Amino acid sequence: MKRYLTLILVLLFSVGILAGCEQLNSDLDERTDPALNSPNNDADSESANADALKAAKLEFKELTALSDQSPEEIDSYLEALTTIDKNSLDFAEKTLAGDSSLADKNYIYSPISTWLCYELLLGGTSGDLAEELKAKLEANHFAEDSKLDNLSIFANYCQSDDNSFNIQNLLLISDQLNFKAEYLDYAANFRPLLYQMDLSRTDELTAALNKLIDEKTAGLIPEFYKEDLNPEIISILMNITTLDARWETEFMPEDTAREEFTKSDGSSVTVDMMNQTAANDMRYAEDDYAQYLRKAYLSGTSMILILPKDDVSPQEALRHFQNNSEKITFESYRVELKLPKFTIESNYDLKELLSKIGLEELFSPKYGSQIDLLVEDQEIFIKSSKQAAKIEVFEEGSKAAAVTTIDFEGASIAAAEDFIALHFNRPFAFVIKDPQEICLFEAVVMDPSE
Repeated sequence: MKRYLTLILVLLFSVGILAGCEQLNSDLDERTDPALNSPNNDADSESANADALKAAKLEFKELTALSDQSPEEIDSYLEALTTIDKNSLDFAEKTLAGDSSLADKNYIYSPISTWLCYELLLGGTSGDLAEELKAKLEANHFAEDSKLDNLSIFANYCQSDDNSFNIQNLLLISDQLNFKAEYLDYAANFRPLLYQMDLSRTDELTAALNKLIDEKTAGLIPEFYKEDLNPEIISILMNITTLDARWETEFMPEDTAREEFTKSDGSSVTVDMMNQTAANDMRYAEDDYAQYLRKAYLSGTSMILILPKDDVSPQEALRHFQNNSEKITFESYRVELKLPKFTIESNYDLKELLSKIGLEELFSPKYGSQIDLLVEDQEIFIKSSKQAAKIEVFEEGSKAAAVTTIDFEGASIAAAEDFIALHFNRPFAFVIKDPQEICLFEAVVMDPSE
């Protein structure tokens, strides 16, 4: 009996020791695990970031749904969409012409993102500066009495949950300042989000802005701001354009194979080439510059692939298509399609590019007095402007995003055969258009392996 009692006591003592060790380990974990005890843990950081960037309310007027408008109103709206597309492409062509580095590399660019961001700026300018900016933005003029109404309907349409793409405008301003009431009336036509920034906490503010952009681009652009925001930046105008679309006819992953892609200098690289059988009807066109294939997404958005003819560069073929798309007629053909899987990222200094097309005064503090309709009680000028864009093309579909910003400082501070083989195994271009033919993205692929 004594032996049993002794054994029970030993077991109880051992259990007590083990429990004490587990409690000690727990205590040590609590004292040493930064995730549990650091004042900068995730929960605290999220709260601080939210305090540094606060959403504000902006009232919008109610819109009549497009389906509820009269035929005359719908015709006027569709005409405005055509004008929006032409203006954004015209502005993009002028802007990118100043970037000589694009001649031999991949790039992705969003014409509509840049154009909308600078249209958002236009309402805050006056005098000669406003006239010069308007001339560059609106080569194909709107009917003055309907421009803002049509932009408002367009902005509302772009934010619909039914679309595979989304276009969102944002207004950001120091919590020590206010946008002018007249400017907010103008900007409301773009249906923007409005945020107030605490510029005394630039590290937290930068983290909050990057998190906001990361979420709205579904992770495609996770770190737009590589460094902490300059505390002298008092306002930002921003556009975020995104695409998340599945092909109407997906590529089968088992048909993807390693194949050669011939670059412009004659050398080759091996890439993952997606293949689709000739049994699928596709929309095809051809002229002296290129062969064109319109590949549809489920949402009605489409990618127009552009394979240039001999002695025509992808850049030339892209420009030709953008300037002549209304003249190019697509017909249904059986196509044997080879298309590489690829990811392209691009970054643009828009301040540098726009200065080269005659808008250098837009970025001069000397002309800050003409950006006078934007902010109350503060003369401002544009400190920087840039765009980051990215696209991923894969078997199931495509994802793309572009972010365009304008940052302000205070001034005081042919007939084809029935069977066509289209092999995109050499440099090519493409555009992505929404169901109303607005160009969301344009790109050149010189080397899909990069």
